[in-house]
Amino acid sequence: ASADFFEQLFDELQRMKLMFTGRPIPFKKFVRGGNLLVTNLDMDTAQVLGLCRSVLRFSDPEYSGIPKDTNPEDIAPMFIKICWRHAKE
Repeated sequence: ASADFFEQLFDELQRMKLMFTGRPIPFKKFVRGGNLLVTNLDMDTAQVLGLCRSVLRFSDPEYSGIPKDTNPEDIAPMFIKICWRHAKE
């Protein structure tokens, strides 16, 4: 799957979370009141890039200090951890 596919997937997840709770997915680094520190992903570059694009779209720049036009690859180390098993293979 492509980064565009994963971006759409995570955007839809964000949209559903907002619709049901009125709040975005709560990554602490990106939104006020967030409580999630990290997410664990496989070593799929498209998956990582898609999630980063989506998180930036729903982030609060005033809270996070991260501008919306930040390169998505630059935020990955802030909240993505790679599965240990996949990193070893």
